[in-house]
Amino acid sequence: MRRLSAAFAVAYCLAMGGEALAAQTSCPLVAARYNLIGYPNFSANFQSTPSAPGWETDVALRVNADGRSYWFMFDESGAAGDVSLIPATDPSSPGWRPPSLTGPGARVAQESGYYAMDDALNVRSETPHAGAVAPTYFLAPDLAAVIADDPSLARDSRVRMPKALFKLSYCQSQMARVDP
Repeated sequence: MRRLSAAFAVAYCLAMGGEALAAQTSCPLVAARYNLIGYPNFSANFQSTPSAPGWETDVALRVNADGRSYWFMFDESGAAGDVSLIPATDPSSPGWRPPSLTGPGARVAQESGYYAMDDALNVRSETPHAGAVAPTYFLAPDLAAVIADDPSLARDSRVRMPKALFKLSYCQSQMARVDP
């Protein structure tokens, strides 16, 4: 009987782990919540945005870094179809407009590459969309430099963000916590 109880306990734990994995891989992008691995004071989430001419996506990325929020839009650039993050303002603010892709002041800010990855760390190259499934991880290797270059802050109060992967930690729509 003990062996049966132990086998049941193991099966239950595996099933619960399977549910967490299923929640992780089927989470809608705009319900996904991320943490920077090893740095709990850095988090991220995606937010739907109004459609805008010239933009191939309907989401923005919000990065919370040491209590400050930074917003980014996604742009597919180059012949290789690489996805970049471009600094933006809060899309929920009144009269919001995405950054200009043409004309004076277009893309003068620093950009970062954006690499979405599945559980096996395979890179997904598509531009994010509100209806898409959230990636398990994402990496924006130049994001630390973009955030540190925030012109609205004095040099001595700028955020120093480490380079690390963001990992899906929570799916708001499913109320399921994914192990950190």
